[in-house]
Amino acid sequence: SGRLSVEGYPGLRANLRLLRPRHLRLQASFMTNRVLDMGSNDQQFWLWSSGQPVLYARHDQFSQSVASQVLPVEPTWLVDALGLIHFDPQGAHRGPFQRQDGMIEVHTPLATGTGQRIRVVAIHPQYAYITEVQIRDQAGQLLALARADRHQYDATHHVAMPHRVRLELQAPQLAVQAFTFETDSYVINQLQTVEANPQNGKPT
Repeated sequence: SGRLSVEGYPGLRANLRLLRPRHLRLQASFMTNRVLDMGSNDQQFWLWSSGQPVLYARHDQFSQSVASQVLPVEPTWLVDALGLIHFDPQGAHRGPFQRQDGMIEVHTPLATGTGQRIRVVAIHPQYAYITEVQIRDQAGQLLALARADRHQYDATHHVAMPHRVRLELQAPQLAVQAFTFETDSYVINQLQTVEANPQNGKPT
């Protein structure tokens, strides 16, 4: 549980659930009214905000969907944005490169239905947690950006999770192009299957 902050809007109560690699659910409410529902399962993803129609598509049909004309990346990118990134040992990674802010960068080409993408990940040189994730097109144009901070180490599960993440999307068609998710704590590894979380399967 946490808070979702959007410039020009009152603070929203939010709940975020993740199950790698593709299951996620981000819901936000103002008082008792649901205003945002974004999620994904193995087959499809969806995005709904108050007053707007539901955008959804199968993952393998994203490039041909209306959603791809609005969203520069699929909502599943939120998993990467929180620092839960898998580096394929067989991937054509480039780097690490030293950054001026002291972080190190790793660049990874990604083949997607909408074309070649480049994922740029900034990593803390000592503790190895993720501080920034970028998605760029083949020409290097920025499509999406996530910055994470306030990391706290969970000694039980040996993972450092960010407690504040700011996401920015290069999507002029969206009313909201940037938001910040903040939380005081996470509950880790208590839902072992999708079936254990009936609200994680489809939008309501």
